[in-house]
Amino acid sequence: MNVLLVVDNYTTVTGASVTYVKQPDSIGYAGECELSPIVHEELVRLAVNMYMQDRFKLPNKETK
Repeated sequence: MNVLLVVDNYTTVTGASVTYVKQPDSIGYAGECELSPIVHEELVRLAVNMYMQDRFKLPNKETK
């Protein structure tokens, strides 16, 4: 992985950290998830909301 940090003459960088999402080793149900618990919970919540809106044709904020 390469990281390019671009700064100008007015910027002083005293530290940096990199967070990334890696491609899973395999996709399938094995009872374990490689995602962090926070990301996993958010994805499940979004998936359920998308399903419920489509299933019951519920309007969302954008369609009002």
